Amino acid sequence: MKSPLLKESALQSLEDLEINLRGIIIADTVDQDSMEAMTKSCYCLLNTVGPYVKYGEAAVKACLNTKTDYVDINGETGFIHDMQLKYDAEAREKGVSIC
Repeated sequence: MKSPLLKESALQSLEDLEINLRGIIIADTVDQDSMEAMTKSCYCLLNTVGPYVKYGEAAVKACLNTKTDYVDINGETGFIHDMQLKYDAEAREKGVSIC
């Protein structure tokens, strides 16, 4: 038996849905402009999308370009090492934390 709560939830009006989605920014790692639009809107980006070796560098670049701090939860040591080698000097120069 299906829950009536699920049915009610699925039938929410578009207006209700729009209210719940305010503040959500959609960005695509292959679209640098969308990434920078996202990072411009915040002080610090918390990246939880992996694999970081595939998707992480676009976020790091966008943060550097918009002077937004960057934090992620990855344990990919190769990615961490590569980002430090490539971007540490620029991050220090711009006063951006990349962790």
